Amino acid sequence: MHKLKIKRTIIKVELTNNLKIFFPGKLVFANGSLDQLAAEVQALLPSKVFIVTIVPLQNTIEGFIKQLKSAGVAVQTDTSIVQEPTFSDFEKLMQKVQAFNPDVVIGIGGGSVLILPSWLQRNWIMNSS
Repeated sequence: MHKLKIKRTIIKVELTNNLKIFFPGKLVFANGSLDQLAAEVQALLPSKVFIVTIVPLQNTIEGFIKQLKSAGVAVQTDTSIVQEPTFSDFEKLMQKVQAFNPDVVIGIGGGSVLILPSWLQRNWIMNSS
């Protein structure tokens, strides 16, 4: 039997150019992109924004949320996703989205919190039609 020693490594990636993907919706990877997000969201003229994020980022996005609220946008955040989401997690989140009835759904974080908003929007659009 071979033993495998695994070290935990933190990799910091700094992008010199922004990477923007517009299908479906918009996905932006870039340093400082959170600073530009409030203006981009406000340009959509939403009355309500639903944000899926993680607890460790709540302080980081506080300024972004304040900017939206000061522009008259109602904001609801959800931090319930702490691991790979189950169908039950998705259904619970979908119920929150339906009750809030947002114009925009945003994921801030990584992994599941980036995937879930696209699922929520697709399901919301399909059920609204």
